[in-house]
Amino acid sequence: MNGKTTACTGGSQGSGFLTFFLCLCVVLIALFHRSFRPEQVVFANDGPLGAVTQQSLRLPSAFTGVWYDLNGFGASGGTSAPNLTQGLLWLLGPLCFAKFFAPIAMLMVGLSAWFLFRQLKLARLACVLGGLAAAFNSDFFSTACWGVASQPIAFAPVIWRWGR
Repeated sequence: MNGKTTACTGGSQGSGFLTFFLCLCVVLIALFHRSFRPEQVVFANDGPLGAVTQQSLRLPSAFTGVWYDLNGFGASGGTSAPNLTQGLLWLLGPLCFAKFFAPIAMLMVGLSAWFLFRQLKLARLACVLGGLAAAFNSDFFSTACWGVASQPIAFAPVIWRWGR
């Protein structure tokens, strides 16, 4: 060995994280750039904007109960669960949620994977490439782009926990 630290946990952890974070953000912005246009919502098939903007699903009142009045009789929709997905919907609002839920999910998966690889003491390049590979894994990415980004979000803490 030449005395240099090659692991992600070496002396400049911050620069490894910053490199990865910037790479991930650049790729996400490139893939989701049309979401920044006001007239477009991309990659939200199972979470259409019309459904998340209904009055009966408005947060925070939906935490106490939802009534779907989309047919002649209506139906009880239960309650919105107090979870990360609903918190993002409440924080971002329906339009920004529809536009940015998938990239936020991919960001969470990528960051969790980077953290796991860093804890495994892999080389900085391996941490960056592994985090990018996890974020854009076709299973996570296609599921999020289909509109079910809560599934990849559910895997993010599991990946992160493996690194502890």
